[in-house]
Amino acid sequence: MREGIGATWLFQIVIVFVLLFSGYLAVSMNMSKAFKVKDEVINIIQRRGGIDTVAVEEIEAYLSKVGYSTIGNCPQNDGWRGLSKNPKLGFYPEATRSNLCVKPVDLPERYESYPGELPYSAYFRIKVFFHMDLPIFGSLFNMDIVGDTTRIYYPKGID
Repeated sequence: MREGIGATWLFQIVIVFVLLFSGYLAVSMNMSKAFKVKDEVINIIQRRGGIDTVAVEEIEAYLSKVGYSTIGNCPQNDGWRGLSKNPKLGFYPEATRSNLCVKPVDLPERYESYPGELPYSAYFRIKVFFHMDLPIFGSLFNMDIVGDTTRIYYPKGID
């Protein structure tokens, strides 16, 4: 009788570790997907030289292809714009709930030693959302993953 109880406890411990390990794998795979989306959106913006209608369409096509459907809140101040993969919504500055947020950041740099004026440049800050919700436990992780493009000279999409 003792050996039967010992084997039951050992079996339960193994089940708990398998559940913890599979949960860790699920979280890490979803998080890597959010980082991958951020990196690809940054690449698209850099390749297109800013945000224009072609870049927005390419980003929306990429979001649909990857299956990224996480929605978060974009800040209402400081020039953040929401980008949704819904073709009817598109790229709009009044968005509060969207798939990702984009913010153009101006770089008005002037050097006294430089003769003349430097070309206008800016970079774009991208915010992608990561949420981990479980039916019983509810919302476990809510993170904003932020990344920046490199400096873009004469960028498109800055008003």
